Parts: sequence; structure tokens; C-alpha cells
Amino acid sequence: MDDLVIVRQPKKNKLSSNFKPEPYRIINKNESMITAKSCDSEQIITRNKSHFRKLPESTVFPKSEFNEDEDPVTEINSENNSQEQNMLNRKQYPIRNRRPVQEWRKY
Repeated sequence: MDDLVIVRQPKKNKLSSNFKPEPYRIINKNESMITAKSCDSEQIITRNKSHFRKLPESTVFPKSEFNEDEDPVTEINSENNSQEQNMLNRKQYPIRNRRPVQEWRKY
């Protein structure tokens, strides 16, 4: 119980997602049926377990676990930006060691 899941939604077009982005919390399991409550609203749904996908705990940042002034998403973005800057500053191709042509050494 108390796992976070996402719920399958009907496909509207080929670019739409298979699952709703809103997380749900499991409140009851009965064999293959799962009852889940929305984290954002008070909506309760009961579906077959094939309509749910469990979210890894590392992907969700509950508001109670971090300070408002230290947003983990902002920290991740700043780390990505610094890595991108390092990649841009680095040369893309190695410099080739050039040797003079052997025939020209005679002259």
C-alpha cells in the first residue's frame, strides 16, 4: 500500500502519452483490482492492476522532503547546464599531428 502510481489514459493521437502525468496513491488492493486516490485532487479510481504503473520513489519529490528555497529540480538543471558548458568549452575533434612530407626534406 501507499505506493505512488500513474494511471493509463486513452490514446488521443500518436503524440499523446499512455499515462496521465498526475500521480495516484494506492489505498486498497483486492487481487487484481487496485483503488487509488489522486495526490492533487480527491478523485478515487478503481481499475485493474494492468492500468497502473508504479513510480520509482527516486522520481517523486514530495513537498515535505525538501526546503522551498532548495528546489531539487533547479539543482539538477544547474548541474546539467554546467556539464553542457564543459562540453562546449572542450574541443570536439583531436588535433592531428602533422609531419612534413618526406620528399620536401631534401630541399
